[in-house]
Amino acid sequence: MPVQSSWPRTYLNWKRVLILSLKCVYFMLVVKFSQKCLAKTVKNHLIQRKMKSGNLRLEDLRSEAAHPMVT
Repeated sequence: MPVQSSWPRTYLNWKRVLILSLKCVYFMLVVKFSQKCLAKTVKNHLIQRKMKSGNLRLEDLRSEAAHPMVT
């Protein structure tokens, strides 16, 4: 027969709750980092395509470097 405790169940499991919260935060950071890396990769790919096709001028590169696209 289980012994009744005066402490709430969540207080007794605070370590599990803390670890789960840290895992969620870690997962969100990984997702955000992946999004930024993907955005940079796509941006670089588009710049390379423009350079190959000859549609990109030096002024375009300078303005892009001065005012990067914020995601």
